[in-house]
Amino acid sequence: MLKILRNSRCRKKLFLGQPVKGQFKGLLKYRVGNYLAIYTKTKSEVLILRIGHRKNVYK
Repeated sequence: MLKILRNSRCRKKLFLGQPVKGQFKGLLKYRVGNYLAIYTKTKSEVLILRIGHRKNVYK
């Protein structure tokens, strides 16, 4: 998952992530297969808070 997130194409997509609902409201998510990255962003950087299987990433 980290290799994919470091890819320049993926980095551009991170700025278009989908908003998260529930307890992680205000954060964004990016899905690759069965894995999710939960993150926040500023104008110039992305801070990844969690990476994990989509079944467990919200726990």
